[in-house]
Amino acid sequence: STTGFIPWFLHEYLQIPFERFFPAVLPVWKLGIRFEWGPPAVSHFNYVFDPCMDVTLHALRKANAFYCLNDMAGASLNSALMDLNRSPVLPLPDNTYEQRSSYGYHFDTARLIRFLEVEATQNGIRLIDAEMKSARRHSNGDVAELLLADGSTLSGDFFVDSSGFRSSLLRGVVGEPFQSYGDSLFNDMALAAHCPRTGPLQPYTTATTMDSGWCWRIDLSDCNSFGYVFSSQF
Repeated sequence: STTGFIPWFLHEYLQIPFERFFPAVLPVWKLGIRFEWGPPAVSHFNYVFDPCMDVTLHALRKANAFYCLNDMAGASLNSALMDLNRSPVLPLPDNTYEQRSSYGYHFDTARLIRFLEVEATQNGIRLIDAEMKSARRHSNGDVAELLLADGSTLSGDFFVDSSGFRSSLLRGVVGEPFQSYGDSLFNDMALAAHCPRTGPLQPYTTATTMDSGWCWRIDLSDCNSFGYVFSSQF
């Protein structure tokens, strides 16, 4: 599940064509996040990726927020489309289609990685799949090279540690201590699963209030991703 910045980065900055991206990755439109948290009369709030409260439509005298004191469902195009389970792609009279709104994507991470690996290789980027055993540092403390499991080394000017909770370089090599935010970020655990999808695709991420945290629903092209983010203290 992504934000509205990702499509711009993929298609504008990296110049990846839609017609190559969609068949390979099978993304699902994401118009925003539906927060389900309240009583039936005010069951949810749509956090959208298009301009919403602080804009003034040409037919109105004041900003949208002025007219949304009791009901914000129609505050923007994305919000209306979310409540109708509709995509932001509209048919035109000449039998073509136009995308008219800000959006993000839902996609299967494994498909995206395979696609980006092919794109990277075709653009001259060398991919090395290897296990790091240790690293050597410069006299000033910077990482100089990685020592790999096959005995080879990999030197570089700049290293990004994306090893997650292992923190292989930051904590394991540089010795950067773990800094907890447990006093303000109470949710520290998550359960996740994929389930067969039934019904129409929902073009948004759903975040539902639970007793000890919150639950997500992310619609993918061939299944639904569910997760429960919660506090291990409860």
